[in-house]
Amino acid sequence: MSSLSIEPDLGDFGGIDSPYVSGNGLVIPVRFDPDHAGYYALSAQLYNGQRALAQLSTEESLSGGSGTLVLKAHGSVLANQDIEGQLQLRNLQLRQMPDRPGDRTHYAFGPDEGYEFSPPDLGNLRDTPAVNTESEQRAALLRQLADKF
Repeated sequence: MSSLSIEPDLGDFGGIDSPYVSGNGLVIPVRFDPDHAGYYALSAQLYNGQRALAQLSTEESLSGGSGTLVLKAHGSVLANQDIEGQLQLRNLQLRQMPDRPGDRTHYAFGPDEGYEFSPPDLGNLRDTPAVNTESEQRAALLRQLADKF
């Protein structure tokens, strides 16, 4: 015997706004109009033709009505790539995070065809490692603590 789970309707995907380059990354704003305010996690894959370029994800708090989840592709995955024609955002999966521990996580999926867009000029993106300043600060603190023992 198998169980069937019906997911509640979480809202509507409204497409993507114009992608742009910010710092060393491609920013792709995805419109989602949630039925209920809450914390949402979005994941999607970035393609150029049949070639997968990156797995993207973000988490955002959205109020009911309309919202935007911002996906970012770091320059290190796009620099020095031979990008031809359109880029595609595929396999969009949205999770509504539970309000309380023990509550269910609910899922929604973007359109099967995904979204296609013309990339902005990616020529200034660099193949340099991503830097997380918070992680760097944490590592420095741990090194200082280790030196005391």
